[in-house]
Amino acid sequence: MSDGIFNKRLLFHMAVAAVFFLTFPFFAYCAWVDVDGTGQEGINIYPTDNQAGDPDIAIDGSGYPHIVWFEHSGSNYEIYYIKWNGTGWVDADGAGLESARITVTSGDSIFPNVAIDSAGRPHIAWQETSGVGGEIYYCKWNGLNWVKADGVPGFDSVSASLTVSSAHPFMVLDAFDKPHIVWNEGAENEYMGGAFADIQYAAWNGTQWADADGTGIESRTIYSSPYYSLYPHLDTDSAGRPHITWCDGEDENREIFYLKWNGASWVDADGAGQESINISNSPDYSAWPYIDIDNWDVPHIVWEDFSSGHQDVYYLKFNGASWVDADGTGTGNINITYGYHNSSVPMIKVDASGIPHVMFGYGSLETTQRYCLKYNPAGALWSGEDGTEASVNISSNEINNSWSSFELGPDGYPHVVWPAGYLTDPHDIYYLRWLPEGTPTITPTITITHTAVEDATITMTHTNTKTITLTRTPTITRTLTYTMTPNPQPSATPNNCWVDADGTAQESVKVSPGTNSKMALDQSGNPHIVYEDAGEIYYLFWNGTQWTDADGTGRESSMVSVHMDNSFDPAITVDSFGRPHIAWNGGLYIGWQQIYYLKHNGTTWVDADGTGVEKITVPAYNGGFPQDVSLALDGAQQPACAWVDYPAGKTYTVKDVFFLHWNGGWWTDADGTGYESSAVSSNTYECLEPDLKMFFGAVPYIAWIMQAPGDNSVVVKKWSVTQWTQADGVSTAETDIITNPSVTNPRRVKLAIDSAGNPGVVFDAVIGGNREICYLKWNGTQWVDYDGAGQESINVSNTPGFSQGASISFDSGGYPHIAWFDEDGIYFIRWNGGEFTGADGLPGSKLIAPSSGRAAGSVESAVKPGDVPAVAWHDDIAGQQDVYYLYHICGYVTPTHTPTVTMTVTVTNTVTCTATITLTQQITPTATCTVTATITPAPVDLKPVKKAIGENPRIGSEITYEITLENDSDFIIYNPALWDTLPNEIYYASRISGPEPDTVYSSGNYYYWSLPDTALNPGSSITIRFSTRIASIRPDGIITNTVYADYMDQHYNTENHRHPPVCSDISYFPQGIAAVYPNPFNPATAVGGNMKFINLVPDSRVEIYNISGEHIISMHSPGVVVFWNGTNRAGQKVSPGVYYYVIINLITREKIKGKFFVVSK
Repeated sequence: MSDGIFNKRLLFHMAVAAVFFLTFPFFAYCAWVDVDGTGQEGINIYPTDNQAGDPDIAIDGSGYPHIVWFEHSGSNYEIYYIKWNGTGWVDADGAGLESARITVTSGDSIFPNVAIDSAGRPHIAWQETSGVGGEIYYCKWNGLNWVKADGVPGFDSVSASLTVSSAHPFMVLDAFDKPHIVWNEGAENEYMGGAFADIQYAAWNGTQWADADGTGIESRTIYSSPYYSLYPHLDTDSAGRPHITWCDGEDENREIFYLKWNGASWVDADGAGQESINISNSPDYSAWPYIDIDNWDVPHIVWEDFSSGHQDVYYLKFNGASWVDADGTGTGNINITYGYHNSSVPMIKVDASGIPHVMFGYGSLETTQRYCLKYNPAGALWSGEDGTEASVNISSNEINNSWSSFELGPDGYPHVVWPAGYLTDPHDIYYLRWLPEGTPTITPTITITHTAVEDATITMTHTNTKTITLTRTPTITRTLTYTMTPNPQPSATPNNCWVDADGTAQESVKVSPGTNSKMALDQSGNPHIVYEDAGEIYYLFWNGTQWTDADGTGRESSMVSVHMDNSFDPAITVDSFGRPHIAWNGGLYIGWQQIYYLKHNGTTWVDADGTGVEKITVPAYNGGFPQDVSLALDGAQQPACAWVDYPAGKTYTVKDVFFLHWNGGWWTDADGTGYESSAVSSNTYECLEPDLKMFFGAVPYIAWIMQAPGDNSVVVKKWSVTQWTQADGVSTAETDIITNPSVTNPRRVKLAIDSAGNPGVVFDAVIGGNREICYLKWNGTQWVDYDGAGQESINVSNTPGFSQGASISFDSGGYPHIAWFDEDGIYFIRWNGGEFTGADGLPGSKLIAPSSGRAAGSVESAVKPGDVPAVAWHDDIAGQQDVYYLYHICGYVTPTHTPTVTMTVTVTNTVTCTATITLTQQITPTATCTVTATITPAPVDLKPVKKAIGENPRIGSEITYEITLENDSDFIIYNPALWDTLPNEIYYASRISGPEPDTVYSSGNYYYWSLPDTALNPGSSITIRFSTRIASIRPDGIITNTVYADYMDQHYNTENHRHPPVCSDISYFPQGIAAVYPNPFNPATAVGGNMKFINLVPDSRVEIYNISGEHIISMHSPGVVVFWNGTNRAGQKVSPGVYYYVIINLITREKIKGKFFVVSK
């Protein structure tokens, strides 16, 4: 704005200071802002260290927000209320915040609602759990005090159910300021006992709380259902009559019901009866309905629905004859969030023009965002408040933004309130409102100080200064030229041919601390590495001079996972622009995971649509336990993911392989139409460790391990236009590609595709008692080894040690490059057309780097331009987990092959033999009788103790077990014996100290030690130590084991076992990680009816919360075990669903967090 000059004729008789308030027009602006309208610096309206949740909001006639919520206040939850007075947040008396807390009860006060009457005063209803199960309470502010509906100070008990649980209230005020309240009353699930919950309604008639007819409470129940009726919501029409919606029906297929009061009875939308009470008619689960009545008394309802195969928000309104979607022509567009996967718990408000606005939660659990959509009739579409997608996301942060509430102000624009914080940490209450596009009022204050001058002319000059910051984003083009300088002849030491990324030596072979690393090369041959460290995912790439994060300038932004809890098992690929794409597993704890995906767009990390991180989760909506994610790109640079999970329906039997592909707008299965074909395997046997590759960016191939009866199998399938088939493109059977009977227990399969489209795989398996690296390739008709004639040469490692963690890539000639780790180092081989050699073409240079032999992870193999091999891996050889990288710089010796022709001549001779038998002696049988005396010896006190020692709970990692057998008796124990059945998750590797086991029984996991000529004196002990390797990880991440002990004397034999064996306590691995099982937890089928929290640190506390953050129960553990029977603090069984636990070490204050399911069958 240009300077303004104002001339005034002023007459003064004394010195004064004048303050002017001037109004100026300003540029058009629209945004989500805090209550003062200038930014978001005041988004947190009530900072606290306590847990706050479930806020509700109402707007008064001045457009000021009134907010209510519950907050933990020491020992329980209480109700808080504040309002905006134009300059600050204050409590009901308007003088400060000292009375923000309005309840002081012995129980929990939760789920509050607020409404504002025509005098601008708040009315509040909530659930109070100090009674039996819960009561519905109400109060209002009369200007001085919180009072009951009749004006008497105190709180009304509206439900007055006494012995029945009343829960989930919702309240509105009608046009006459009369409060109406609805709630569900009774058992919410089979564990609570008593009658099924039904829907109750009451309204204040001026003298008492009454049902809809206004005369009493005899008809408070509005509908009798044979199922659990839950989560009601209501609004009133212009006549003050209530309209109510709720969810009802069978647990696996709940529906949305709707009824209204017609003045005489409860009827459905057509007003003729209740035959059309079900408005959703959904094939899947529907829940959390919300209703709003517009100015024409038309009901609008939204709810959460799973009918599309994932969690969406559905919308319907009644047009006078039928329920229709927003365009009013049918129900074809009932799903309003298709494309916003994982949308939940919606709310709806309709503005004065009849336009619906819908608020809902969206995104992964850890980073759930608050989204707002409104319907645009002109475009017949749902968009943000400004008509674009830019304004859809309100919260726009990277923390958990839980259940929100919103209301429209007098101007028709939304005000939103929600709790925000890290998932299991305390949440604060956040508030924003939409500032629409237009010309807001700017009122600057100008202070002018002057000395009185009689009859003077004063000139005032006002300068309005605007500061405009122009931000330009430069385009940076990097050209990285790869140069290989081969040595004339390979060095005698293989390591000298392998150098770090700078190409000079191995002084920088270590890339970073970390574990579980994966590598991909860009088209210039530069390595990109992703790895995990301390529960986070990190990314680095070589920019030609140093390892940097994605922006190429340093490592300050190397963390990719940001706030995703327990992130692990990353996968990486690089597109043709040299930009990384990363997928990984993450979530509250190992065993219940999400799949996350991000790519770098040159400036920042974004999700698949390239606009932000709101779609960071890949919609893996099957059994809820996705793991082992693999990642590839198609020809359009779009990502595809494969993983394993339990199938839909949450049967929790065996895991299948699943596949989804981003089609440019959404994640779909291989046929590109939806989710119906996302399962690749057939739910027959447990599947694990899938590896995904794309042939020319068009045909996905997946290899995985299938745990078939008797032994594991390696399965390879590809997408053949309409279905998943074997490599032949015809058969759909899940057939083991291994035909060599000497190969058993294959694991960790990796896949590569040559330029002709033929897949090759490597895996480790047991051959002749050793774990070896195996290689097979599809030759067009069958799977064969490297010589192409069969599978007799499947073993390519042939080492005496323990080989595993192999990977494979093909060079330009279609020859495989294979790398793996062994106990003595990192190995690399390549096929030269006649044999496997080292990288330089010589047979003796396969060992390229040392290894700890303990924690080396999968060795990633890749081929740089010029067929130069590169490898990356992680190891703890330096005393900690580190990521390593090397590539080969020596020359390659071109092989010369001389074919060998072998002629075999077979000579056949015929020999006839005649046997003559002459009987020369008669044999007389002799009978022998043996008398056996049974002697039962006196009991002897044996005390076996077993400990697990290890730090890295990953497949292939080592666990050292130490067994100590103590003699706690007063007798000498002769010839003690031990036996140990190892769990399936581990297998025996080697002896550390003490004797080798005498016997390995046919099961392969049963080990027996006899200690002949050994005598244990009283108070003495003997110790055996041996190492094992992790073969698989259970969903809870815990490996448990026990050992049995006995002693052998003259009375002992295996057939006539006289001594009762003794069992050690359970050993746990990893240490310090609680075992929480069963998960899912079904109180009706769990042993003892309890969920078990074991391996706790003594003096710990276990806190359990539901998905909305409501505190369920606290349990103290003086020892190492706590049992939970599925009830809350009131002794009521909790509802099925998702719950969280926090285990707190009361001494160190350290926390362990996790998630589990409560199910009912």
